[in-house]
Amino acid sequence: MSSLPPVPNFRVAASEPGKVKLNWADYPALVKDGHRLRGFRVYRSDVEGEIGLRIADESSLTPSVFQFEDTDPQAGANRHYVCVAVEDTGFGIAPF
Repeated sequence: MSSLPPVPNFRVAASEPGKVKLNWADYPALVKDGHRLRGFRVYRSDVEGEIGLRIADESSLTPSVFQFEDTDPQAGANRHYVCVAVEDTGFGIAPF
């Protein structure tokens, strides 16, 4: 079985200096079928194309959570965010 595809509809919902709200959607049932999703991880980077620093993980971003608010002083519109699904078997793939 292959990894889950990129997290659906991952986007910045709101942004201001020191605060970024990120949203994404649940995977359709057919896509999740056979996968054991543990949750999601969110990363922030100053450089486009780099995965960057993990700022949230499956301990708080469970399979039923589809948003995260980055309130770190480093948060902002000029940062790059990545969200990946975490399965029992490892990580899914994600765009940068």
